[in-house]
Parts: sequence; C-alpha cells; structure tokens
Amino acid sequence: SQINPHFLYNTLESIRSKALLRDEEEIATMIETLARLFRYNISQRNTESSILDELENVKSYMEIQQIRNANLFRYEIECKVEEKSTWMLKLILQPLVENAIKHGFCEIYENGLIRIEIAREDSQLKIVVFNNGKPIDREMMEKINALNGHPILEAKKCFQDKEHGYGVVNVLTRLRLKYGEDVLFYYEAEENGTRCTIQIPDDGKEKRDL
Repeated sequence: SQINPHFLYNTLESIRSKALLRDEEEIATMIETLARLFRYNISQRNTESSILDELENVKSYMEIQQIRNANLFRYEIECKVEEKSTWMLKLILQPLVENAIKHGFCEIYENGLIRIEIAREDSQLKIVVFNNGKPIDREMMEKINALNGHPILEAKKCFQDKEHGYGVVNVLTRLRLKYGEDVLFYYEAEENGTRCTIQIPDDGKEKRDL
C-alpha cells in the first residue's frame, strides 16, 4: 500500500501492452486481472463493498490461480441476492478461497471445484465457500468452530502459526469487529470436501455510496 497506485497500474499496463505486441495473450490477461486485483485490494475508500465488487475481486483471484495452476480447479458462483445493492465487509471471500486452494487442493492436481453461494436467510446474509478437495482436519475444524462467541484476543492466541488457521482468524476478527457477536463462522468436513459458512446481519436495505 506504500507504492503509488498510479505508478503500479501504469507499470502493469505497460507490461500488458508489451505482452500483446508479442501475441502473449495469456500473459496480458494475467496482468490485466492482477491490476484489477490490486486496485480492489489497495482501495482505501471504505471497508465495505457491494456483493458485485466482492465477487468480481474473488473471480480475478481465481482466474490468476487458474492460469498458474492449469486444470487444477474450476469455479461456480450462485448469488441469490441483488449484487449491486447488497453490501458486505470487503476482502472476505479471497482469503477463504486462497485457503481452499492451499489446503483443500494440496493432494490433487486436477478436477478441483470451488463453489461460492450467497443468499438471504431470515435476517442474515449467508455466504458459503465449498471446495471438493481434502476435507479439513477435524481437530482444526473443531478449534475454529469453537471460536464463535469467544473474545477476539483469545482467538488470535489460538492461531499464531501463519501456516495453519492464521488467515481464517484474521477474517473472523474483521467480521467480529464489524458486526459484533451476531457473526456465525464455521467449517464442515464433508465426505467430498470442505464447506465454510459465514452468517452476518443483513437488514435488506440498499447501502448509500460511502
């Protein structure tokens, strides 16, 4: 975030242009997608974003990973809410998908699936990230799920190792700071993969421009 954003975007655009001149379309696409990812991540305008922008960001991330890891996985998105007028805390989906690729697909080389589902359930916004890779370790699952309702500082002390659970705790911490105790965050190990579910308050009203 200390890099001048305009310098970064202009540099990436210059690299993309050179790639196109050399008919390196895959490289050009990857650079364009990376620029979109940086633009969303670096933006400090607000801490919330529309579901539309959050989904576009995570799609950019997954498309870069698909180029880096050919045939490793495909993705599906099912959104049952109005994407432009429904808002949530930004940068929640990307860490969960990153976790799915890193840990869920650690033992496979192809035919992976990441499925993102977003819907309203009563007065809650329900967000699900599923992957069909290696099921989450039961001990880790129980440890994460036990954090619901516990103080944030206690959660951070439980996962100090950045290789195991640290990113998940950061997501949970940000959700709790934003939405308070009304957040529900849990993992489920299934026979054919892992399901992560988040439930956050949603009043169903359109957000004003922030």
